[in-house]
Amino acid sequence: IEREDGLRVFITIHPSFILRIREQEDKEAERERFLKDMREVKRLMAV
Repeated sequence: IEREDGLRVFITIHPSFILRIREQEDKEAERERFLKDMREVKRLMAV
């Protein structure tokens, strides 16, 4: 998301949310989504 002033903002979950997920399968899926988000942030910062 880009703000009016040009600053790019990336919205994702807070990592502590993953710790609160009870079902292991759901926890792993959310962790993978979070890691995917972080890889995308890294890619965008390199541009």
